Amino acid sequence: MAEIKLIGLSGTIGTGKSTVAQHLCSSYGFTELTFKMDMVCCLAYIFEVVMGTFNDRALKEKPHDDLLGRSPRECGRLVLNGAEN
Repeated sequence: MAEIKLIGLSGTIGTGKSTVAQHLCSSYGFTELTFKMDMVCCLAYIFEVVMGTFNDRALKEKPHDDLLGRSPRECGRLVLNGAEN
């Protein structure tokens, strides 16, 4: 049976999580798996927008008409934290 190595990365916005993950993938053959990928896929499908809307650093902080005036990041937070009353 193959040994599974699991590394978890956490941190605030802009701390380098993606940079570290990319380094581990390119230098050591790891595979990057994130909860975010599944969430973005679902949100893009629900709102009928391209996934890049949620991944583009320049776009994800700006309100988007197709997201009911919310930013992609705000939509993600609502999914994780529950909708506002």
